[in-house]
Amino acid sequence: MREEIREKINEGSVYMSASNYEAAAEAFARATQEEPSCEEAYEHLGNALASLKRYDESIKAFKTALMLKPGDGSIYFSIGSVYFLKDEYREAVKYLNRAEEAGQKSVGLYLLRSGIYERNGDRIQAIREISRAIDLEPLRADLYKRKTLLQVENNNTDGALETLEELREVLPDALAGYEMAVLVHCVRKEYEKADEIAEKGLRLFPKDPAMYLLKVQIVSQSGQYEQVEKWAAKLSGMELDPQARTQLTVYRAEAFGRQENMTRMQEVLEEHYQKWKDPEVMYLLMMFYSGQKEYGRLKGLAGQLKEMDVKDSFRAAAQFAYAEAVEHMDGKEAAEELYRKMTKDFRKLTIANPTLYEVYIYRLLSHCAVGEYEKALELADYISNAKPGLSDGHLYRAYVLEKAGRGQEAKEERRKAQTAAPARQ
Repeated sequence: MREEIREKINEGSVYMSASNYEAAAEAFARATQEEPSCEEAYEHLGNALASLKRYDESIKAFKTALMLKPGDGSIYFSIGSVYFLKDEYREAVKYLNRAEEAGQKSVGLYLLRSGIYERNGDRIQAIREISRAIDLEPLRADLYKRKTLLQVENNNTDGALETLEELREVLPDALAGYEMAVLVHCVRKEYEKADEIAEKGLRLFPKDPAMYLLKVQIVSQSGQYEQVEKWAAKLSGMELDPQARTQLTVYRAEAFGRQENMTRMQEVLEEHYQKWKDPEVMYLLMMFYSGQKEYGRLKGLAGQLKEMDVKDSFRAAAQFAYAEAVEHMDGKEAAEELYRKMTKDFRKLTIANPTLYEVYIYRLLSHCAVGEYEKALELADYISNAKPGLSDGHLYRAYVLEKAGRGQEAKEERRKAQTAAPARQ
């Protein structure tokens, strides 16, 4: 490689380390122009363009690098990673598979492929990918934690406990082992066993806030709501990461709600929202305002949330809540255009990602809001098929039929709902 080309690549690398991706891309592009056969420059250019979210240009750069260095596993991996960022999972898996075939077997590859399968609802394959990652790095507690969560989500708590046993064999005092064991036993409603594990964790890690949060989780999920504030108080002054802060607020708010203390529930949610602007708590507070019919506050909060960079289900909920508030404050005509736009927006979302269960629900509600009852009933059928055995589909069908003036049919659907499993929370 000529010295001046190496200098431009080094210059671009300095820009990359400083997160100045635009300047980095320019430096790498100049290197490719002056040395079109320099595979390394194209790889660097692909990374810089991906950092700028210019994904199509990034893939083009990586594919040029691949032509210059055929069969390179790291380049296949890079291309697959960018397709993942584009939500083009079929292409992503294709290139990640080629990377593995070329010898690029890494934890990063298996985690990425696991994430793709999980997003497409295939938890069994996602678990297999995490198992491959564990085989490569058996001392990483986070991998066992991820596998356990997937097994719990797949209703395989026996498998989850086996995974935790594997974790204990290699890392007997890993904090993740205690966290996950409490989670699994709470899911199994084995609260005494969960508490026993949490108490042992407290003895081993007496200053770790995660252990006290486990106690909050146990008393909350076992219905001991009056004990939640006692254990939450022990976390006062401790530094919590954002996820733990949110979990604590959710447990506290739910406990006050279960005790029908709506004033304190609102205070807990609003205090967290004002301080952290956390989307998950904003979502819960938005649902609270809707339930309390505080439409002025609902409109303001939903208006903020729908403009934030949040997951699709939160944004869909915020869009619908905003329209709901407009309808109650300004009249149905003022909200109709919003509802109609949502039916189109939500349809696009669910086509792009069929696993967005909550968005299907908001599609149904939006069609219902504008009197398109047959379309809403079609979506109720989809909800029934997506979650067979649950009462969701019957309850939403009853709601639509009631709105359509078909009371007797709605009554029959509610009767069917009573014999099904509880609705999704």
